[in-house]
Amino acid sequence: MRRIFFATIILLSTFALYAQEEAISDKKSEVVYKHEVKLSSGGSLHDLDNAPASLFYGSCSFAYFYRPIKWFWFGINAVGSVGGIEKYTWREYYPDNTFKDFFIAKRNFGFALAPELKFSYLNRKKIILYSAISVGYCWDAVAYVKNHVYFQVTCIGLSYYFGKNNKGFVGLEYGGGYKGVFNIHGGYRF
Repeated sequence: MRRIFFATIILLSTFALYAQEEAISDKKSEVVYKHEVKLSSGGSLHDLDNAPASLFYGSCSFAYFYRPIKWFWFGINAVGSVGGIEKYTWREYYPDNTFKDFFIAKRNFGFALAPELKFSYLNRKKIILYSAISVGYCWDAVAYVKNHVYFQVTCIGLSYYFGKNNKGFVGLEYGGGYKGVFNIHGGYRF
């Protein structure tokens, strides 16, 4: 069911973006920058049942994108994260029929490397609105290394361009996944 849902969204987005590309192809004076580097940071609420120290987890990422057409980017994301606190408890028994309980809490750290696809549906000189999807491989480490699939969906993102020739940008993203729910970013395009 999820595959059908995502395939439908991507197909409809492609049709809408193709129509947008034809509508704005008359504007020949605007420069289309092909490359973009972005640094972002974000996080979200994670585990509401535990102590306040484990409520928030965050991430920092660096991304490079290439833009072959005005509404489509593809690139690579390197993401580092600080996750929630994982708790370990165990009991050790001794020969004299006594025991001792142990408790350790460690914060989860991780790293992910993943390709990302970004689709813009509003392209203006100073502002773009976009959505993105990223799937890759993630390494988490607490007291052991845990490997799993990295997944991040940006439902809506906004970038505001500024500076000489509008090369610098800042923005916000709302989505879900490994990078968190809310992200802020800044970067440079060339």
